Amino acid sequence: MKIAFFWDNCTVDSFYVKNGIAYRWKGNQPYTYDRNINPQCMLDDFNYLYTGDEGYFFNLYREEDLPDIKPDILFYACERNGLDTTEWNKYNVDRIREKYKIPVIGKVKELGRNFPEVHRPGRFQDRIKFFNKCDYAHMFDAGAIRHTDEFKEVSTRINKPFNFSNQCMNVNYLFENFYSSEKEFKIFVYRPVSPHRFGRTFEFAKYLSEKYNIGLVMKDPSHTRREHLSSEEFIKMWSQCAFHINMDPIHAQPGWQAIHTACTGTINIGGVNDSHKNLYPTLATNDEVILEQEFKKIISDDEYRFNIISSAWEKVNKLHSFKSCKDQITKLYLKNT
Repeated sequence: MKIAFFWDNCTVDSFYVKNGIAYRWKGNQPYTYDRNINPQCMLDDFNYLYTGDEGYFFNLYREEDLPDIKPDILFYACERNGLDTTEWNKYNVDRIREKYKIPVIGKVKELGRNFPEVHRPGRFQDRIKFFNKCDYAHMFDAGAIRHTDEFKEVSTRINKPFNFSNQCMNVNYLFENFYSSEKEFKIFVYRPVSPHRFGRTFEFAKYLSEKYNIGLVMKDPSHTRREHLSSEEFIKMWSQCAFHINMDPIHAQPGWQAIHTACTGTINIGGVNDSHKNLYPTLATNDEVILEQEFKKIISDDEYRFNIISSAWEKVNKLHSFKSCKDQITKLYLKNT
């Protein structure tokens, strides 16, 4: 199976995956960017490109012609330049469908405040037109995002139902390289890049640290991970800690960070993202009274703590592993081949 991702524009260069290694499209050199550890392991949706024989990512904005490839499944996310440009042919669904002779699967990349509608009035309406032109509509979601108002705002306006598959992660790579059963009894403070997703993460983590005399670890708040820490360095920083607090209040987010913690044996506390609810259900809240009660159980009962770690590990394999995600999209889009 060969999977292709097409995006209208983003900061990632076009690349392809062969034999489990990502290579830059131009020059054929091993490719890394700020959201992957190395050419073998990415930390987001691009993991789907590793699940088949080959995978392709194509940034339409940066390229002139469509690539000569033969994908079996093609996802297309069009949310920025492709909705605004006067160069309609460059981003046209019909052009892509005609080139590859397979269905074009329109993919949701961002929802709610993260969808960049603010840059041009009417962009949301053009997004609906885009999905209506695609053969299928798809979102990576393990069960929670589809129930949010942000998703329903899109799904109720298009002319077809949405299909779903889970967010995909290189579970084994993260486990083999970052898991440890001997964690430092410390709290890592995680805050996403966007301020509206901070919640009371720092304040609550500081409160627990001081009350229960547990060390606090965080990166310099004046630094962003992308500018000052590689992804590998960042994971090494938090995966040494037993606890990871992330009180992100946004429901319409996948929650990649909690997927990462489940792979490495660190317990994520707080937050209401998709993965929080699936992997850490008793901790997927921002109610500080409930979280403190759970935290007291975790630090006082080794068996209780181990059961949370074990359950998250089982679920992350069931929901987000290469095999699980490959089986889902194969059933959806290659069932008659």
